[in-house]
Parts: sequence; structure tokens; C-alpha cells
Amino acid sequence: MRHDSRFWLESSGDGVSDAWEDSDGDGAFNIQEFMIGKNPANPHDFLGIQLRVSVEWDATDEELKYIKEAFMIASKYIFDYTDGHAFISKIEIYDNRQNRDYCHVRIHETYADPSKPRVVGFSFIGGYWFVKKYSRYTNFLVPWYCWRNATHFVNFCVVLTPVEISFEHVKEDVLYFAGVLGHELGHYVFWFYDEYKYFAGEYNTIKPWYIVPVMKDYTDEEQQELTDEGLLTVMGLGQAQLINGETMQELSTYEDYRNLKRILGGDKNITAQWFYWSGMGATNASTIVSLLQPWALFRPNLIDASCWASIIYAMNMPGVFIWGYLGIHFVLNGVVYAGFHPSISSYRPLPGPYTMVWLYMWLK
Repeated sequence: MRHDSRFWLESSGDGVSDAWEDSDGDGAFNIQEFMIGKNPANPHDFLGIQLRVSVEWDATDEELKYIKEAFMIASKYIFDYTDGHAFISKIEIYDNRQNRDYCHVRIHETYADPSKPRVVGFSFIGGYWFVKKYSRYTNFLVPWYCWRNATHFVNFCVVLTPVEISFEHVKEDVLYFAGVLGHELGHYVFWFYDEYKYFAGEYNTIKPWYIVPVMKDYTDEEQQELTDEGLLTVMGLGQAQLINGETMQELSTYEDYRNLKRILGGDKNITAQWFYWSGMGATNASTIVSLLQPWALFRPNLIDASCWASIIYAMNMPGVFIWGYLGIHFVLNGVVYAGFHPSISSYRPLPGPYTMVWLYMWLK
């Protein structure tokens, strides 16, 4: 393959080849955009996700190789489920807890939360962008808010955490590991909420001013029914974290939610994802934190709260959901989305793309 010689020059004086510069500030390096095919005939935007990873024990060379492989597959997975608009462009892995307070991801030898050994992973919604804004990776108090009624709210703080992964649960199957990473980065980067749990129609009163929604997990039988019906989403409808051969799961669409209601009924069709992005959680419930100040003046209230609708909305809201990045203009079936539009409700995700993005990742 011929390579444009200009990519191998160094013109900025920083000692880094122009090939590995990010000239347009989207997180994807020039050589990656060149190899993937961003050009005047295919001009759509990319988001290159750059991550620092702490391995929380003194890992063997084989374990480190396995972890790198999982991130490479996860990059392919993300590129697939965003229909070619995002991928992991750079990974820096630090062994034996080095730089752990400056990492987006922590991989624990046993359990991410020893008090909850069944938990495979967890992450902070939108945490990637809080890191960009505040240059803090963890242990940072993020203002949250909840509404007491339609006009009054209360501020309080939650602690910013990295993506936390239990290696014990993912060490035997690298495809499952990659699926978990794809799911957790969906929370951390794209502001998705879980779709394996639904709003039970009631609230718990933690304090007189703090009332939270009750969310319940779908049963194994219900998840199997969704799987049998072909309803598989990245954020948890169906058995969605497994990658078996070609990726079966996609970001949820409006049609998926119509099918969810048809399959399980109208009392189990409001997932956490739909609850928060539709604005159902705007009264007497903790709701979405954004980068906007003051936070309490902002509520999305999307008429379509599927993942495809919310990612287009969030990734085109600089200063609210993204920071230090202009946004992704999604090009889908020839339509350019520079923000939410109701026509996204008719979108059907594409198979692939099958570009080998993992070959171009910066691994350190």
C-alpha cells in the first residue's frame, strides 16, 4: 500500500511525526483518519477516544497482552455501533497501579467493588468529558441536582469515578471483555444509561428533598425473550454484552422501544436510558448531570430517548455534554445530523463498518 509521504514528516517542532498529530482536534490522529478513509469524498466526523488504563496489580506479560487485545476489539465494536463515527484511537496502559489517579480506566485483579462481587464493571455517566474539562480523573466532586417539584431543585455532589472493571469476570473470554468495555465506555463517553433495567413506576425517598426512581433489572427469562425476538442493544436489552462472530447488538432505536413495549408490555418499556433522556426524571428524581453551569437549568426532554437519538443530541452540545471538542456531525444514510432531529426515529443501524480500526490504534 502506498502511503502519502507527508504523513511521515515532522513539521511542528515537537518531535512527533505529523502522522501521529491530531490536526483537527477530534482525538483521531492524522494517520488514522488517512487509513480509515476520511477525505473530501467521505468527510464525516470522527471521535478518537484516548484512554489511560491502570492495571491494579503486577500483571504478567500474557495478562497485559490479553488486556491490549480486549481494547483493540472494543475499538472495533465502538466503530461498529456508532456506524463509523467513533473508535479508541490511543491506549496508555500502566501496570501495577502506576498513575492510577490519572487513568480513565482501572482494571482490578479480582472485583471492582469487593462489596458487590457480582458486578462486572461500572462507570460515571459522561466522565470522559468531566476529565477533559477539569483535568481530574477521579475523586472529584461533581455537582448533581434533583428536582423537588416542577420549579425547585436541590444541588448535591457525587464523586467522579473512572471506568472500573473486574478482571475476575472477564479474564476467560476476550470477546466478552471487549463487550464490557464497549458497554462501559458507552456510559463514560456517550452519556448512555443502562437498558437492562426499567423504571418500576415508583420512587424511594432517601431524604425529604431527595427522591430517586426505583429501577428493576429485567429477569433472565425476559432477557432471553428479547434475545429470541432479535432485540439486542449495546446498553443491555437482550444478552447484549457478548460479541460472537459478527456483532449482533447495536445502539437502540425508536423502533426497538416500540418492540420492547410489544414484547414485555407497557409497564416495562421505560429503561433507565429512556427515563433520563426523555425528561421523565425531571421531577422528584435525580437527573442528568451536564457540563453546563448552572446545571439545573438544563433538561433534554427528548421525544425519542433511544441511544441513537441521545448520542446525536449529546455529541453536538459543546459545553453541555462535550468539552474541548466541536462535536460529531453524524452522516447516516446520506443525512447529516448536526443535532437532534425527529427523523432519527426512522433510522435503522447499518451492519459493519468492517474497517480494521484496531490496526491503527496507538498502543503504549
